[in-house]
Amino acid sequence: MHEPRDSRALRRGGGGGGPVDFGTGDQSGESGQGLTTVPMMTGGSADHALAVELHLRPVLVEIGASCPTRGLFVFGPAVDDPAPTIDAWWDVAGPVLARS
Repeated sequence: MHEPRDSRALRRGGGGGGPVDFGTGDQSGESGQGLTTVPMMTGGSADHALAVELHLRPVLVEIGASCPTRGLFVFGPAVDDPAPTIDAWWDVAGPVLARS
């Protein structure tokens, strides 16, 4: 998995915030209570880009997760090489996540 610049420190709880879950947590049934979470989806085209905000974010919030940034949607050829898309998203979302 591609890890955006400086995200390792955030996942360890550095940068002033708690751990950041990029969707790699276990499925043990524990709620996301208080967990800073990034809604992330892949899709075939940009036509589905709003799904991450309209469908995934509400589910995460319902189970108690905190979603302080806009979600990340990767589509088309970028699915095979998501680094540029993730880096562009990280430039905006990283500082917000650091404060979370």
